[in-house]
Amino acid sequence: MAKTPKPATTAVAPAGEVKVEVDHELEGLMSEIESDIREEELSKIWKKYSGVVMAFAISLVVGVIGFQAWRQYETRVRGEIALSYDTAAKQLDAGELDPALKGFQDIAGRRLAGGYYVLSRLGEAAVQLKKNQPAEAAKVYAALATDNSIDPAFHDLAIVLRALHSLDTANPKELETALAPVTDASNAFSFSALELSAVLSAKQGNTKHAYALLQRILGDPTAPAGVRQRATDLAALYKPADAAPPAVDAPVPLKAPATKP
Repeated sequence: MAKTPKPATTAVAPAGEVKVEVDHELEGLMSEIESDIREEELSKIWKKYSGVVMAFAISLVVGVIGFQAWRQYETRVRGEIALSYDTAAKQLDAGELDPALKGFQDIAGRRLAGGYYVLSRLGEAAVQLKKNQPAEAAKVYAALATDNSIDPAFHDLAIVLRALHSLDTANPKELETALAPVTDASNAFSFSALELSAVLSAKQGNTKHAYALLQRILGDPTAPAGVRQRATDLAALYKPADAAPPAVDAPVPLKAPATKP
């Protein structure tokens, strides 16, 4: 049985102030009561929400296990895809075209192909070119050229390759329009795009525009030697009659030898 707390006593301070003496026994009792209330409330909360807490804990553990399992599966599949691509590439080099084509197509159809999707599609086009089927290769390039989900560099490369292998079969105006963004000087494939655009422009009868495009190549000192040589040959072919002659540096006048006095 709990003791009845004694009432707090007061004493008169020397200066006439009333001083309240603290009842430590009452403080201890109140602390016990507060502790009992907290325990009771926690017990009620646990009884009410223990199922939810346990379900969350279980789902968390299962989620972690599932994530780790998925990561292991993903790593294994990506490793298999890399080996499959290596095999198909070696078959292409060895001239085993049908097995290589099937290998590239299988990789492109896999959900976790990642970056190997684009590489396998380019490999597929390379096989079609070796099989002397440029129209089939152009279809692959056209699909990549309109796929905005792939890396922009591969996207632009596909545009250039499609134009290259469709010069005699596709609409030249359509190809030149598709190449226009790639001709920007900041693009890695700008020189090839300018060269192809010049040829396509000439095919439409606009040799003056073709000549102007080639001059952009010739006026850029960073143009590769091979591209520059072809641009020089094409510029001579497409040069309009009213084109200004190339600038020639004026000869430096020779100084007369100084005469001795």
